[in-house]
Formats: sequence, C-alpha cells, structure tokens
Amino acid sequence: MTTGIGGIGMPVMGVSNDLSDLATRLDEIEATGLTFVEVPLYDLDCVIAGRVYRL
Repeated sequence: MTTGIGGIGMPVMGVSNDLSDLATRLDEIEATGLTFVEVPLYDLDCVIAGRVYRL
C-alpha cells in the first residue's frame, strides 16, 4: 500500500536578500535528510505586484 507521499520537505527561511547564504541553508536542510525544499520567493522579495523578478 502506498501513501502517495513523495518525500518530506520544508521551506528555506531566513536567507539574506542577496542570497549569499542560500547554499549554506540548502546544505543544512539536506543534512537533515529532507527530500524536498521550498524556496519562498515572497520571502526573498522576488515577487513584486504578482510577478516574479530575477535578482
């Protein structure tokens, strides 16, 4: 019997706006054994007026 769950993850929070520590945060999350990560663009100030902007 399968559950339909592909893995467990969490959002990447507390990343600086210039993304300089994003790689470190992703490494920390990977070390926990989680299989998915959500990068919340709203938290990185990449969403403006409903559009995603590249930094």
